[in-house]
Amino acid sequence: MARNLAFFGDPHGNFQGLDLAVKVAKDKGIESRICLGDIPLHLVADFTKDQASFSSQFREQMANGTPYRTAVEEGLYSDAQLERLANPHKQALESLLRHGTSTYELVKQIDPGLKVVAGNHDIEKPIKEVLAEQFMDNVASVENGLKTVWASGGGSVPVGNVGIKEGFMADDFDNRVYRFKGLEKLLLQPQGSTQEENEIDLLVTHIPPTIAGNHADSYSEHVVEMLVQRDQLNLPLPKTIVHGHHHNSDALIDWQKYKDKHSGQEVEILTLSPGILARERNSGSHSSFCLTTFDEDTKQLIKVDEYRIYNALSGIKKVVLYGEHLVNNEDKKIEFNLINRTIISEANREMFKKSLDLDRHYELDSKGLITSYENMAPEQLDFTIRQNLTIINRKTEEATRTIKNVLDYVKNEWICGRNPESSFTNQELLEKQIETADLLGKEAAKIFNVDLAEIDCTADERKWYNRILMKTAFGIDLDDLQEATDVKNMTYESIAFNWGMSLQKKVSQELGGRGQSHILKDITEEMWMSVVDEVYLPQNLERKTTLNRSEAIGLYSKGLNQGLLSEEDALDTGAYQKRPGFVGNQKTVTEIEEMFGISKEKAATSLYSNEITELNQEAVPDLQEKINAGLKILTNNSGDYILTQEGAKYLTEERKSELDYVPVTMKDLLDQDKVKLVKMEDDYLINYGEGIVKINPEEEGIDPQDYNTQPLWQFTQQQQTRQREQQTLMNRLAQQGPAQHLREQNNSVNRPNPERLPLPPTRE
Repeated sequence: MARNLAFFGDPHGNFQGLDLAVKVAKDKGIESRICLGDIPLHLVADFTKDQASFSSQFREQMANGTPYRTAVEEGLYSDAQLERLANPHKQALESLLRHGTSTYELVKQIDPGLKVVAGNHDIEKPIKEVLAEQFMDNVASVENGLKTVWASGGGSVPVGNVGIKEGFMADDFDNRVYRFKGLEKLLLQPQGSTQEENEIDLLVTHIPPTIAGNHADSYSEHVVEMLVQRDQLNLPLPKTIVHGHHHNSDALIDWQKYKDKHSGQEVEILTLSPGILARERNSGSHSSFCLTTFDEDTKQLIKVDEYRIYNALSGIKKVVLYGEHLVNNEDKKIEFNLINRTIISEANREMFKKSLDLDRHYELDSKGLITSYENMAPEQLDFTIRQNLTIINRKTEEATRTIKNVLDYVKNEWICGRNPESSFTNQELLEKQIETADLLGKEAAKIFNVDLAEIDCTADERKWYNRILMKTAFGIDLDDLQEATDVKNMTYESIAFNWGMSLQKKVSQELGGRGQSHILKDITEEMWMSVVDEVYLPQNLERKTTLNRSEAIGLYSKGLNQGLLSEEDALDTGAYQKRPGFVGNQKTVTEIEEMFGISKEKAATSLYSNEITELNQEAVPDLQEKINAGLKILTNNSGDYILTQEGAKYLTEERKSELDYVPVTMKDLLDQDKVKLVKMEDDYLINYGEGIVKINPEEEGIDPQDYNTQPLWQFTQQQQTRQREQQTLMNRLAQQGPAQHLREQNNSVNRPNPERLPLPPTRE
């Protein structure tokens, strides 16, 4: 008898899709149903997220000894100014936990028997408390006769979706939480004395080992490293890996080669991604999930049934058995048979309920823009501007979602039942582009509550009204649409999975700019300056003149983005001077830490202690291969060592005799500009990997005066910027594909506008 398991990729809030997938699996009698993580979509209300995002940079600077930290200690800001920046973080964390509890209670209601691994978007405390035994967190078990290893967490924090970094199952570099460590005992420690006892039939993980062409992060690289080490220890590799995280709309199944970047060695393992259930974080035109069959005797994957979920503009959701993938393990080949049979159709249901109990800022969803600013106090004007920015962002996201829904519908109906290799004509493409424009006009008419059928006009006039509505609602015309939906090779298989995505970007830019122009046009330079004076300015300064409107908006924008203005920010404008006789609102270290919920110093592992930590054979069994691949063995007065995320590990004399290497000093690496020297008050640190380690310059033979040192706060800011850029790149690569990303990057032009504010970050 075969073994059947169902796999559901990242739902990201598509609970109806999850419910339908569970129903299909249950109808097939499949008892082993598995979700691959990233379950939530709604983490906090938009305004809560935006305010936490605006204040997060300031809060980080409070933890890192920046000039802002010194200014707060010296009392240059009022309690009201500081609480405005501290409170959004607390509110976001509380809202995040409430959303997590509600999310996982809904999952439990949908399927009490569902097994779940966590993704980087999952929320640690509620997923453990609510799902309890359903949550598989770095454990081994037998699942429907298959020896299974379950891997949870890892990856980057979705800070752009919530504005804070705490609370997730992602890696937490600041606090040295590395989720891969839970896998070490499962993958690298023998479970018995025979090969059979050590077999792993199935590795279920949210984040897969690093796959060529996809973003690599710390977690995925470490999983590759562990698989290679497992192979070197002569332990059997997992027969199949099933993963989520990559957000591909279609199921992907192939023998993947995983290469350790240190040793250069690689292993090959059959790997399945069942597609993504999500709609909101899915650039493709459909969702997917898979039902799988494993051989009773060999425990190898032999068949994958791929299901797709399509959404019609009429409000109907349709589940289709798209096809079957037959796996030939002996020849390492996959045969695909197209089926394309509808299984279930039902009306759309909104299963996750936003409520004021989850987040009081959901009340803003029912409000419109407020642009009557007369007689508003500066604090109220600032608050209203920030609310308006959130509303613009939400309305823009709703519009781009409408664009995507129409494009997906037209594309799915167009290619349904077509031979992928068949070609089509320019006329056929034009007809689909016109159909898309007509549908967008109808969607625009709904926005403005206009019934075109009631207008007494000719067909051509109705078409003209349709196009005017599309332009008014979305800021695009037919030329924009045709440019975004062009197809070069004129075959059905060459129609991009995210057909027309650049149109969504254009709509976002047009509506964002239009919205900002609307909310800013009636605010005078004096009103801008008053907000700066009362909300963002250090208390030891006073205004002596008024800036012009563009300069005033720029200064306000800087304060909004940074949280508060520094003395330097204000004095550089020439509009401010120091206030004579100022007495500061001084803060102690304890008061600052309690207000912002932080510790002054980020943890920095020291290389030096009374006890030397030795590197044992089991810790790095392939150390020589890593040395050959470029790993540096360092040396100082205490001996030869390697740097790890836990600090320095020193080589014993016996271990050194087994290895062939030439040690280098930390000074060598500094002189070669391979590491950077970082200053934290009276201490010096070296950046290493994702973190930093504290060093003793005298022990290392280093004179800090010989090098350009960075203050810790500046180094940390640069790290965070790189992490955000990597996260954005990862999402874009996952959703668009590398070639599309590069094309868009090469074609993009950023034109700064001094009278545009930084919109709150959109969800990645």
